[in-house]
Amino acid sequence: MAKQQPHPWVDEIAASLATDIVEGEEQKELQILSKQAETERVKLQIREALVETQQKVENGAKIISETLPKLVATHPEISLNNIAADFDRVMQFFATLDQHMDQYIGGLMAGTSIYKICHISDATMEALYQGTKYLYENQCYEEASNALSFLTILDSQNYVFWMLLGNAEFFRKNYQTALVAYAMVALVDPTQFACHLYSSKCYEETNDLDLAINALDVALAVLDVIKNDPSQDPRKIKNEITPTIMRERERLLNKQRGRK
Repeated sequence: MAKQQPHPWVDEIAASLATDIVEGEEQKELQILSKQAETERVKLQIREALVETQQKVENGAKIISETLPKLVATHPEISLNNIAADFDRVMQFFATLDQHMDQYIGGLMAGTSIYKICHISDATMEALYQGTKYLYENQCYEEASNALSFLTILDSQNYVFWMLLGNAEFFRKNYQTALVAYAMVALVDPTQFACHLYSSKCYEETNDLDLAINALDVALAVLDVIKNDPSQDPRKIKNEITPTIMRERERLLNKQRGRK
């Protein structure tokens, strides 16, 4: 896929935000870097984030758009026309982000999902999820990852999107990227112990057994907190999940001992 060119407003926004950030740091002493150099450094970081977001939106929208027609036969509730109209609003929003940057940043700071800011319907979000799940279940992990990155931009408060993104990246052997996604799961919903189990697998794959064991300990701690929650099954936690994690922890400990 050809690399998209950033929208012309990207550099302008990056420069403006970088200046504001550095101006806000005036009371702090800038060591080594001059104020101008620090502003340029922050500008580059913001620019990279904006360009990455733009590319994720365009790539993810394209992939899901190509996938959804395959699902219409089994999901008659999917309206391609309605989805196309919603997509147009999303693409227009990001194409003219410079005109409503305050709304964008304000929404993010307030925890408002982009799909709500863009007035994307719940039906469209469900259809996008079904299209993405189709890619994931058919082991098209690269395409699923791109689609899931798009979904996490539209709704960063949905832990399911982050969990699937982590899994897709794990299967692609992108363990650091997977770990970031699993960390987002824990941030969005601290009761989700499974993300720590998957993080443990990532750490084991990167030969960091200390962190792999620690991730399992975190999972056990989460289970101890949620075991009395009415929505949980305490017997399953006690008799199935916890023993399974303990056996996995012991396996990693034995593996660690064998290296010493």
